[in-house]
Amino acid sequence: MRNIILRLALPLIILPILSIQILILQALPHVTPAMPQTTTVDYVITSTLLPNPERGFYHHTETHSNNYTSLDLATLQDYRQYENITLEELSRFHWSYLNIDYHLEVIDSWNTFCLDDIKRRLGHRLALVEGVYQDAVQPGDTFTVEIKLQNTGWAAPLNPRPVELLLRHKTGGKICRVKLPDDLRFWLPEQGEISLVHTIRTSAGWSPGQYELLLNLPDPEPSLYSIPAYAIRLANEMVWEQSTGYNNLSHTLMVTGPAISPDPDNVALSAVCDILYLPLILKS
Repeated sequence: MRNIILRLALPLIILPILSIQILILQALPHVTPAMPQTTTVDYVITSTLLPNPERGFYHHTETHSNNYTSLDLATLQDYRQYENITLEELSRFHWSYLNIDYHLEVIDSWNTFCLDDIKRRLGHRLALVEGVYQDAVQPGDTFTVEIKLQNTGWAAPLNPRPVELLLRHKTGGKICRVKLPDDLRFWLPEQGEISLVHTIRTSAGWSPGQYELLLNLPDPEPSLYSIPAYAIRLANEMVWEQSTGYNNLSHTLMVTGPAISPDPDNVALSAVCDILYLPLILKS
């Protein structure tokens, strides 16, 4: 009988304790982690005819699509002298090159209505639309960038090339390079908005200061990598740096505050940053 009484009384003893714990938990304030401050940059797209290392008039012709097919311009007939048919076909088959020698009569006819548009849209025409950038980061911590572009040309870039986010110290000029995993050969016009969203971990030993953000699309050949004429120039106002071949994203990242020790899983990545490249953490 004594054992039965204890078993019955036990819930009565525990219940008030549980009730007190529940009340305490409910009374705790809900804490929302602070989000890093960001800046949104809107870019002005230009209609100016710009040089393009992968576009032009040559003595042979290719087309570029997501299937990497080719088309011979010799199939052009006289009916293509009409503007709506000409531009529609060039867009449909992703033209990057035109044979300047054939057919001269057809090409000459374009001078009157659409040759300027053809020169502007032949190949790729990449432009910044908007960028959302974190304003500050502590050494060893992460920061996120979101870059939105569009391709108003007729084709994606033909050749593989690096897509690099550069961070250039405004005083000392030191540059840290982040190799992004994006493949611009698939930045097709029909894709619409092209969004690059990446979270990047900095080095704990990163020098404090202000860093300009730049997008670099250089030629992958080592002998051409640093030559501005072979880099892709984005079709925006006040973005292109002619002396470097970089596209300035018009934002400054402030590196400030005490260094944050990296997580054990990221120790190897931080060591890479100290050499040349900042490690990249893809955002899921």
